[in-house]
Amino acid sequence: MKRLLLASLLVLPAMAQEAPDKPREPEPADVLHEVRLRSGTVLVGKVEPRHWRVLTQFGTLHVPVEDIRHVVFGRKAQPERFAQVRQLIADLSAANPERRHHAQAKLKHEGAFAAPELHRASKRHADPEVRRLCQEIFDAIGVDPDDFIPDEDRVQTSLFSVSGAVTLKSFKVTVAELGSLNVDRNDIVDVRGYSSTRVRKFKLTGQFTMIGTWLDTKIEISENVSLKISAQGQIHYPRWGNQIMTPDGNPNMGNINGIWLGALVGRVGKSGPHFKIGRSYAGTPKGKGSLYLAVMMNQRNQQSTGEFTVEIEEG
Repeated sequence: MKRLLLASLLVLPAMAQEAPDKPREPEPADVLHEVRLRSGTVLVGKVEPRHWRVLTQFGTLHVPVEDIRHVVFGRKAQPERFAQVRQLIADLSAANPERRHHAQAKLKHEGAFAAPELHRASKRHADPEVRRLCQEIFDAIGVDPDDFIPDEDRVQTSLFSVSGAVTLKSFKVTVAELGSLNVDRNDIVDVRGYSSTRVRKFKLTGQFTMIGTWLDTKIEISENVSLKISAQGQIHYPRWGNQIMTPDGNPNMGNINGIWLGALVGRVGKSGPHFKIGRSYAGTPKGKGSLYLAVMMNQRNQQSTGEFTVEIEEG
Protein backbone atom coordinates (compact mmCIF):
# COMPACT_ATOMS: atom_id res chain seq x y z
CA MET A 1 0.00 0.00 0.00
CA LYS A 2 2.87 2.39 0.87
CA ARG A 3 4.53 1.68 -2.50
CA LEU A 4 1.27 2.42 -4.33
CA LEU A 5 0.84 5.75 -2.50
CA LEU A 6 4.45 6.78 -3.23
CA ALA A 7 4.00 5.95 -6.91
CA SER A 8 0.86 8.07 -7.05
CA LEU A 9 2.66 11.05 -5.53
CA LEU A 10 5.45 10.77 -8.07
CA VAL A 11 3.07 10.54 -11.01
CA LEU A 12 0.86 13.52 -10.07
CA PRO A 13 3.50 16.25 -10.70
CA ALA A 14 4.36 14.71 -14.05
CA MET A 15 0.70 14.68 -15.06
CA ALA A 16 0.39 18.36 -14.08
CA GLN A 17 3.41 19.29 -16.21
CA GLU A 18 1.95 17.49 -19.24
CA ALA A 19 -1.40 19.32 -19.05
CA PRO A 20 -1.76 20.97 -22.48
CA ASP A 21 -3.70 24.04 -21.36
CA LYS A 22 -3.22 26.21 -18.30
CA PRO A 23 -6.42 27.47 -16.65
CA ARG A 24 -7.40 30.81 -18.17
CA GLU A 25 -6.94 33.82 -15.97
CA PRO A 26 -10.33 35.38 -15.17
CA GLU A 27 -11.22 38.53 -17.02
CA PRO A 28 -10.70 41.73 -15.02
CA ALA A 29 -13.62 43.41 -13.31
CA ASP A 30 -15.38 46.08 -15.33
CA VAL A 31 -13.46 48.94 -13.72
CA LEU A 32 -12.84 52.17 -15.55
CA HIS A 33 -10.15 54.71 -14.78
CA GLU A 34 -9.97 58.45 -15.23
CA VAL A 35 -6.64 59.46 -16.79
CA ARG A 36 -5.91 63.17 -16.40
CA LEU A 37 -3.31 64.56 -18.83
CA ARG A 38 -1.05 67.59 -18.37
CA SER A 39 -2.78 69.27 -21.30
CA GLY A 40 -6.01 69.29 -19.29
CA THR A 41 -7.58 66.45 -21.29
CA VAL A 42 -9.36 63.76 -19.25
CA LEU A 43 -9.75 60.23 -20.65
CA VAL A 44 -12.17 57.76 -19.07
CA GLY A 45 -11.84 54.13 -20.09
CA LYS A 46 -10.12 50.80 -19.49
CA VAL A 47 -6.41 51.04 -18.75
CA GLU A 48 -3.83 48.45 -19.77
CA PRO A 49 -1.58 46.62 -19.00
CA ARG A 50 -3.56 44.63 -16.49
CA HIS A 51 -0.71 44.43 -13.97
CA TRP A 52 1.55 47.32 -12.94
CA ARG A 53 5.07 46.65 -11.70
CA VAL A 54 6.00 48.97 -8.83
CA LEU A 55 9.51 49.11 -7.33
CA THR A 56 9.38 49.96 -3.60
CA GLN A 57 11.68 49.82 -0.59
CA PHE A 58 9.82 46.64 0.40
CA GLY A 59 10.49 44.91 -2.91
CA THR A 60 8.73 44.66 -6.27
CA LEU A 61 4.94 44.67 -6.30
CA HIS A 62 2.69 43.50 -9.15
CA VAL A 63 -0.55 45.43 -8.73
CA PRO A 64 -3.72 44.41 -10.66
CA VAL A 65 -5.09 47.44 -12.48
CA GLU A 66 -8.63 46.76 -11.21
CA ASP A 67 -7.36 47.30 -7.63
CA ILE A 68 -5.82 50.69 -8.40
CA ARG A 69 -7.73 53.57 -6.86
CA HIS A 70 -5.34 56.49 -7.42
CA VAL A 71 -1.85 56.94 -8.86
CA VAL A 72 0.15 60.16 -8.84
CA PHE A 73 3.28 60.07 -10.98
CA GLY A 74 6.24 61.64 -9.20
CA ARG A 75 8.76 64.12 -10.51
CA LYS A 76 11.80 61.81 -10.27
CA ALA A 77 10.58 59.96 -13.35
CA GLN A 78 11.30 63.10 -15.41
CA PRO A 79 14.87 64.08 -14.44
CA GLU A 80 15.39 66.32 -17.46
CA ARG A 81 12.27 68.33 -16.68
CA PHE A 82 13.25 68.41 -13.01
CA ALA A 83 16.68 69.83 -13.92
CA GLN A 84 15.07 72.35 -16.29
CA VAL A 85 12.92 73.78 -13.48
CA ARG A 86 16.00 74.30 -11.35
CA GLN A 87 17.79 76.01 -14.24
CA LEU A 88 14.81 78.29 -14.82
CA ILE A 89 14.88 79.34 -11.18
CA ALA A 90 18.59 80.09 -11.54
CA ASP A 91 17.78 82.16 -14.65
CA LEU A 92 15.58 84.46 -12.54
CA SER A 93 18.79 86.17 -11.42
CA ALA A 94 20.24 86.47 -14.94
CA ALA A 95 21.59 89.86 -16.03
CA ASN A 96 19.68 89.62 -19.33
CA PRO A 97 16.08 90.82 -18.72
CA GLU A 98 14.73 88.74 -21.63
CA ARG A 99 16.18 85.61 -20.05
CA ARG A 100 14.54 86.49 -16.72
CA HIS A 101 11.15 87.09 -18.36
CA HIS A 102 11.46 83.83 -20.31
CA ALA A 103 12.20 81.96 -17.08
CA GLN A 104 9.16 83.45 -15.36
CA ALA A 105 6.85 82.50 -18.23
CA LYS A 106 8.22 78.95 -18.44
CA LEU A 107 7.93 78.39 -14.67
CA LYS A 108 4.30 79.48 -14.74
CA HIS A 109 3.73 77.10 -17.65
CA GLU A 110 5.29 74.24 -15.66
CA GLY A 111 2.64 74.88 -13.02
CA ALA A 112 2.25 72.22 -10.32
CA PHE A 113 5.42 70.39 -11.43
CA ALA A 114 7.52 73.45 -10.54
CA ALA A 115 5.59 74.37 -7.38
CA PRO A 116 7.76 72.47 -4.83
CA GLU A 117 11.00 73.99 -6.15
CA LEU A 118 9.46 77.46 -6.31
CA HIS A 119 8.18 77.15 -2.76
CA ARG A 120 11.59 76.00 -1.54
CA ALA A 121 13.44 78.77 -3.40
CA SER A 122 11.02 81.43 -2.10
CA LYS A 123 12.20 80.58 1.42
CA ARG A 124 15.86 79.65 0.99
CA HIS A 125 17.38 81.27 -2.11
CA ALA A 126 20.29 83.58 -1.34
CA ASP A 127 19.05 86.33 -3.70
CA PRO A 128 16.10 88.27 -2.18
CA GLU A 129 14.84 89.25 -5.66
CA VAL A 130 14.73 85.60 -6.70
CA ARG A 131 12.87 84.79 -3.48
CA ARG A 132 10.33 87.50 -4.32
CA LEU A 133 9.85 86.29 -7.90
CA CYS A 134 9.52 82.65 -6.82
CA GLN A 135 6.86 83.59 -4.29
CA GLU A 136 5.02 85.63 -6.94
CA ILE A 137 5.06 82.75 -9.45
CA PHE A 138 4.12 80.23 -6.75
CA ASP A 139 1.11 82.35 -5.75
CA ALA A 140 0.06 82.65 -9.39
CA ILE A 141 0.16 78.85 -9.82
CA GLY A 142 -2.05 78.49 -6.74
CA VAL A 143 -1.03 75.03 -5.52
CA ASP A 144 -1.42 74.20 -1.84
CA PRO A 145 1.69 72.55 -0.32
CA ASP A 146 -0.50 69.60 0.68
CA ASP A 147 -1.15 69.00 -3.03
CA PHE A 148 2.46 69.10 -4.26
CA ILE A 149 3.41 66.50 -6.84
CA PRO A 150 5.57 64.00 -4.91
CA ASP A 151 9.11 63.10 -5.91
CA GLU A 152 8.26 59.37 -6.08
CA ASP A 153 5.23 57.71 -7.66
CA ARG A 154 2.36 57.15 -5.21
CA VAL A 155 0.09 54.16 -5.75
CA GLN A 156 -3.11 53.76 -3.75
CA THR A 157 -5.05 50.51 -4.00
CA SER A 158 -8.14 49.17 -2.26
CA LEU A 159 -5.85 47.57 0.34
CA PHE A 160 -2.74 49.74 0.74
CA SER A 161 -0.82 52.82 -0.33
CA VAL A 162 2.86 52.80 -1.27
CA SER A 163 5.52 55.09 -2.71
CA GLY A 164 8.01 53.88 -5.29
CA ALA A 165 8.54 53.78 -9.03
CA VAL A 166 6.00 52.53 -11.57
CA THR A 167 8.14 50.88 -14.26
CA LEU A 168 5.66 51.33 -17.12
CA LYS A 169 6.61 53.94 -19.72
CA SER A 170 3.27 54.10 -21.52
CA PHE A 171 -0.32 53.00 -21.11
CA LYS A 172 -3.17 52.03 -23.38
CA VAL A 173 -6.50 53.69 -22.57
CA THR A 174 -9.54 52.28 -24.36
CA VAL A 175 -12.24 54.96 -24.56
CA ALA A 176 -15.68 53.97 -25.85
CA GLU A 177 -15.94 56.88 -28.30
CA LEU A 178 -12.30 56.96 -29.43
CA GLY A 179 -11.00 53.40 -29.29
CA SER A 180 -7.55 52.55 -27.94
CA LEU A 181 -5.08 55.38 -27.31
CA ASN A 182 -1.41 55.03 -26.33
CA VAL A 183 -0.40 57.57 -23.71
CA ASP A 184 3.13 58.35 -22.50
CA ARG A 185 3.31 58.30 -18.71
CA ASN A 186 5.14 61.66 -18.70
CA ASP A 187 2.00 63.21 -20.18
CA ILE A 188 -0.16 61.95 -17.29
CA VAL A 189 -0.88 63.90 -14.11
CA ASP A 190 -2.71 61.09 -12.30
CA VAL A 191 -4.95 58.06 -12.73
CA ARG A 192 -8.08 57.48 -10.64
CA GLY A 193 -10.38 54.49 -10.33
CA TYR A 194 -13.76 55.35 -11.83
CA SER A 195 -15.93 52.41 -10.69
CA SER A 196 -19.31 53.43 -9.28
CA THR A 197 -19.58 50.38 -7.03
CA ARG A 198 -16.54 50.69 -4.76
CA VAL A 199 -17.59 50.52 -1.12
CA ARG A 200 -15.11 50.87 1.72
CA LYS A 201 -15.81 50.25 5.39
CA PHE A 202 -14.17 51.99 8.35
CA LYS A 203 -14.33 51.61 12.13
CA LEU A 204 -14.25 54.95 13.96
CA THR A 205 -13.61 54.88 17.72
CA GLY A 206 -14.10 57.74 20.14
CA GLN A 207 -10.40 58.59 20.04
CA PHE A 208 -10.82 60.23 16.63
CA THR A 209 -12.13 63.71 17.49
CA MET A 210 -12.30 66.97 15.57
CA ILE A 211 -9.76 68.75 17.81
CA GLY A 212 -7.53 65.71 18.11
CA THR A 213 -6.62 62.98 15.64
CA TRP A 214 -8.67 62.52 12.47
CA LEU A 215 -9.02 59.18 10.67
CA ASP A 216 -7.48 59.40 7.19
CA THR A 217 -9.59 57.26 4.83
CA LYS A 218 -7.10 57.86 1.99
CA ILE A 219 -10.05 58.43 -0.33
CA GLU A 220 -8.97 61.24 -2.65
CA ILE A 221 -11.61 63.91 -3.23
CA SER A 222 -11.82 66.13 -6.30
CA GLU A 223 -14.62 67.96 -8.09
CA ASN A 224 -15.49 64.75 -9.96
CA VAL A 225 -15.81 62.48 -6.89
CA SER A 226 -19.27 62.01 -5.37
CA LEU A 227 -19.83 60.04 -2.17
CA LYS A 228 -22.57 58.12 -0.46
CA ILE A 229 -21.81 57.63 3.23
CA SER A 230 -23.80 55.69 5.81
CA ALA A 231 -22.92 55.24 9.48
CA GLN A 232 -24.28 53.35 12.45
CA GLY A 233 -23.24 52.40 15.96
CA GLN A 234 -22.69 54.14 19.29
CA ILE A 235 -19.76 55.63 21.16
CA HIS A 236 -19.90 55.90 24.95
CA TYR A 237 -17.87 58.49 26.89
CA PRO A 238 -18.20 57.41 30.56
CA ARG A 239 -16.12 60.29 31.94
CA TRP A 240 -17.79 62.99 29.86
CA GLY A 241 -21.29 63.19 31.27
CA ASN A 242 -21.67 59.40 30.78
CA GLN A 243 -23.14 60.24 27.38
CA ILE A 244 -23.81 57.97 24.40
CA MET A 245 -23.16 59.39 20.94
CA THR A 246 -24.75 58.28 17.67
CA PRO A 247 -23.59 59.35 14.17
CA ASP A 248 -26.22 62.13 14.28
CA GLY A 249 -24.86 63.36 17.61
CA ASN A 250 -26.38 63.85 21.06
CA PRO A 251 -28.81 66.80 21.40
CA ASN A 252 -28.34 66.76 25.19
CA MET A 253 -24.73 67.88 24.79
CA GLY A 254 -25.28 71.03 22.73
CA ASN A 255 -23.90 71.87 19.30
CA ILE A 256 -21.12 73.64 17.45
CA ASN A 257 -22.22 75.63 14.40
CA GLY A 258 -25.49 73.68 14.32
CA ILE A 259 -23.92 70.21 14.53
CA TRP A 260 -24.72 68.17 17.64
CA LEU A 261 -21.72 67.09 19.68
CA GLY A 262 -20.89 63.44 19.09
CA ALA A 263 -21.94 63.52 15.42
CA LEU A 264 -19.87 62.00 12.64
CA VAL A 265 -18.13 64.75 10.66
CA GLY A 266 -15.71 64.87 7.77
CA ARG A 267 -13.25 67.22 6.14
CA VAL A 268 -11.22 67.25 2.92
CA GLY A 269 -7.49 67.73 3.33
CA LYS A 270 -5.61 68.41 6.55
CA SER A 271 -6.94 71.94 6.92
CA GLY A 272 -10.33 71.86 5.17
CA PRO A 273 -13.55 72.95 6.96
CA HIS A 274 -15.52 70.21 8.70
CA PHE A 275 -19.00 69.19 7.54
CA LYS A 276 -21.69 66.95 9.00
CA ILE A 277 -22.00 63.39 7.73
CA GLY A 278 -24.32 61.94 10.38
CA ARG A 279 -26.14 58.70 9.64
CA SER A 280 -26.17 59.40 5.91
CA TYR A 281 -24.59 61.77 3.44
CA ALA A 282 -24.69 62.06 -0.34
CA GLY A 283 -22.84 64.64 -2.39
CA THR A 284 -19.42 65.97 -3.39
CA PRO A 285 -17.51 67.53 -0.49
CA LYS A 286 -15.79 70.83 -1.17
CA GLY A 287 -12.04 70.85 -1.51
CA LYS A 288 -9.32 68.61 -2.83
CA GLY A 289 -7.35 66.00 -0.94
CA SER A 290 -7.87 63.01 1.31
CA LEU A 291 -11.19 62.52 3.16
CA TYR A 292 -10.86 62.54 6.96
CA LEU A 293 -13.43 61.39 9.55
CA ALA A 294 -13.88 62.31 13.22
CA VAL A 295 -16.39 62.60 16.07
CA MET A 296 -17.69 66.13 16.68
CA MET A 297 -16.06 66.58 20.09
CA ASN A 298 -14.38 69.56 21.71
CA GLN A 299 -12.40 67.25 24.00
CA ARG A 300 -9.52 64.94 23.22
CA ASN A 301 -8.10 61.73 24.68
CA GLN A 302 -11.36 60.94 26.48
CA GLN A 303 -11.88 57.33 27.55
CA SER A 304 -14.52 55.73 25.34
CA THR A 305 -16.07 52.44 24.30
CA GLY A 306 -17.95 51.47 21.16
CA GLU A 307 -17.46 52.66 17.60
CA PHE A 308 -19.15 53.97 14.47
CA THR A 309 -19.19 51.68 11.43
CA VAL A 310 -18.88 53.86 8.34
CA GLU A 311 -19.46 52.70 4.77
CA ILE A 312 -18.35 54.95 1.91
CA GLU A 313 -19.33 54.41 -1.71
CA GLU A 314 -17.60 56.40 -4.40
CA GLY A 315 -19.37 57.32 -7.61
